[in-house]
Amino acid sequence: MLACSGGVDSVALVHLFHRLAPERRWHLEVAHYDHHSRPSSREDALFVRGVAEQLGLPFILGKAQKPPAGRESAWRRLRYQFLAESARERQLEWVATGHTLDDQAETVLLKGCRFASGSKSFSGMKVSRDLEEGGPTLVRPLLCLKRRALEGYLDKIGVESREDETNRDLRFLRNRIRHRVLPCIERWVDPKASDHLARSALLLSDEDAFLDEACVKQTRRLVTGFSRGFRLDTEGFRSLHVALQRRLLRMVLEVEVKTDLLEQVRTWLLSDQVNLSWELPKGRLACKEGNKALFWKKRQGIALKELVVPGQVVWGHWRIKAEYEDPETALTCARGDLLSAALDADRLELPLRVRPWAPGDRFMPLGLDGTQKLHDFFINQKVPRLRRSTLPLVVSGTDVVWVVGHRIDDQFRIKDSTQRAVKMTAEERIDKEDETR
Repeated sequence: MLACSGGVDSVALVHLFHRLAPERRWHLEVAHYDHHSRPSSREDALFVRGVAEQLGLPFILGKAQKPPAGRESAWRRLRYQFLAESARERQLEWVATGHTLDDQAETVLLKGCRFASGSKSFSGMKVSRDLEEGGPTLVRPLLCLKRRALEGYLDKIGVESREDETNRDLRFLRNRIRHRVLPCIERWVDPKASDHLARSALLLSDEDAFLDEACVKQTRRLVTGFSRGFRLDTEGFRSLHVALQRRLLRMVLEVEVKTDLLEQVRTWLLSDQVNLSWELPKGRLACKEGNKALFWKKRQGIALKELVVPGQVVWGHWRIKAEYEDPETALTCARGDLLSAALDADRLELPLRVRPWAPGDRFMPLGLDGTQKLHDFFINQKVPRLRRSTLPLVVSGTDVVWVVGHRIDDQFRIKDSTQRAVKMTAEERIDKEDETR
């Protein structure tokens, strides 16, 4: 599929591919997306249709339901979504665009000035990438050619193109780069600045791919996932080169994090500080537990759930199981394991309930005299503030019997007189299908 806007670059793309197609046995189709962003957009669509019909190629037209709002990135997202869906419906493996060397130079300058993400900023547009997971591949075969060369090609074969009037609108940042910044650099720094920027992007793209591959290997070694997030081995993280540390964080967070915040999180991971938690973009939270750092997505309004014995319940990203067991076996299983609990069954009011902590909650931590506010208990245990709301409490009647992962209530411990026990186990890593039950 050939994406064509009607401009010089994309019209040249269509004619070049049409010329090469017979020898290579390519099946070509032309696609155009009408954003309705200006009065002449309908004329552009008719023009591209004419180009396709003149060459005997199928034509696909996409239309925005209403004029797009927001930035150019929103328009691009709609256009690529249309291209991906159209290619998938027609079982086409490739979508080609007319991006040129000039576009690459503009992209490198734009990203390099706005984002501080190392080689990611300066590697520019990739020659190919997936439009969507498991879907068609986006290719940019003209990245090595300048716009002037394509203009000359169309002049030579006598083919016209259209110019989008918004391409000269200096309200758009890319247009300011194209018409003001780059010409100034080429005049006062180097006439071949665009060539140098584009070729540097190609070199950095190769280095970027190499670092990504190395980072993926370290991610497999250091990161383990659970249903709503992941754990990172902080000891292993410390052993990485600083470049891989930064890249690994960007990769696993899967969101654009500002460089200063990323550095703060990286420094925190390298430190011995545990009583600090982070709120990251897109609702992600982070905290430390021992030699692991936990990253997870904020979850709103986790409901109270009943837990029958024997039985299990999924609460947030936890699965909690309960079963009857003889007291000695239950104690042996729970001894030294914070994710297991042994309780006196005859003191429990069934069914049990699982819920988050609430201000005012109190319990009697095992081994201590008297009750303690859960808020104070969390502070003493150095449980980060953002982590507290994700820890389940197992409740019997109005009593907290187990703060999962930490301590049971002393009143429900197994004594010499206990006849029956309930053994409970908790697991934080659960399958996605369990999470929806």
